[in-house]
Amino acid sequence: MADAESVFQAMQQMPGKNRPLTQSDFDLSANETGNRSRVATRKAIRPVVVRENARYDVNIPAYQSYTTDGAAGDTETINLDHNVIDADGVSEDVVVFEGGADATADVTVDYAANTVDLANTDADASVDIWYMTDAQARLEIRKTAPSNYYADLDERDAGMVNLRDQSRDPLTFEFSDPFGGAIPTDWRLEIYIDAPYPVKWSGTGDAKPRNALISVPIHRKNNELDPLETVVKNRLDMV
Repeated sequence: MADAESVFQAMQQMPGKNRPLTQSDFDLSANETGNRSRVATRKAIRPVVVRENARYDVNIPAYQSYTTDGAAGDTETINLDHNVIDADGVSEDVVVFEGGADATADVTVDYAANTVDLANTDADASVDIWYMTDAQARLEIRKTAPSNYYADLDERDAGMVNLRDQSRDPLTFEFSDPFGGAIPTDWRLEIYIDAPYPVKWSGTGDAKPRNALISVPIHRKNNELDPLETVVKNRLDMV
């Protein structure tokens, strides 16, 4: 059996490519509000290494649904269940779809009152709202083996992440173990959240949270490294 040092050297020397894992690379799931829920998962088809000291982003908006009244063409005020914030890390704090069509251009946000005004509404239309909030929520990023061994790669307060100006103060991974970021083939990179608000990745028709942001920097290896799983699993027992 190869020792950890030789496996580490082989891992370092094996060719690969740096790239980010983005939202479209993950299998996405809605959460169970108020309970720890897995909302994103990605299975490694070849060994990957989550990169230290490279910026990552995980901004997950709160979701809310609404039905307009029976009068078409008016402006309706929608009370949000949690604080809406001006988030520096995303381009749009609030994204709104009405009847499956993007209606964000018709929205005015009142950050002090935690409301959105939606103009030019249709009658009895389904509205999907995704908004950035500073509500406290536990966010975990972890790697998990098929046998359910796991290690947390980072843990944050999602509300504080949404408030953070990540262009000036980026989120990065830091590992105390040289294999901390290593994810063997068939292991999964997972994102969990325990939030007081719904997390949802689609709504009526084409409605999607355009303001959600997931970007995890990885180095994906070109080939298999058979001893890696055993070494990584043994290292989990040591941490």
